[in-house]
Amino acid sequence: MSFNLLPRHCRSTKSRLTLLLILSLCFAAALPLLVRAGLQSSATPESQQKQKRSEFIPGEILVRFRKDAAATKVARAEMTVVENGRQIPLQVERLDGPEIVEGLRLARVAPEDTMQAMEALRFRPDVLFAEPNYIRRKSTTPNDNFYGELWGLKNIGQQGGTPGADIKAEQAWDITTG
Repeated sequence: MSFNLLPRHCRSTKSRLTLLLILSLCFAAALPLLVRAGLQSSATPESQQKQKRSEFIPGEILVRFRKDAAATKVARAEMTVVENGRQIPLQVERLDGPEIVEGLRLARVAPEDTMQAMEALRFRPDVLFAEPNYIRRKSTTPNDNFYGELWGLKNIGQQGGTPGADIKAEQAWDITTG
């Protein structure tokens, strides 16, 4: 028994060769850009440092407690953690909505104490993890330095191309990136 994964209109030898030629040309056109992007790093140490520091909401820590921890039994609890000999008060509360991740709670602290409280929480035996409440932003356009040169994805007439003669990638990414 054999399976043919190509659509009917691509099963002839000529159609297969045409498809193979198109794929080869796409790969050949993208290869120099991929190689150049891999060899060159335009990131300075300062910009690399900025990229590593993600934005988060000061004063908020996402904490996942073990299922038998006291903090998981109540909707709101007050506790104190100790970091470098200093007591840091925090208020732990259930997140709004259904509990999708068992034991996940939001801990609120003074904004200036966020990182110290997070470190102290990580050493507690009833805590599985603690991390800042990161701010996530949707970005459909790639952060690739050479994205503007990839005329097949967004053709604005660069390198003598025809504006709009592209695959409308950004519009597709607004629908799905899968």
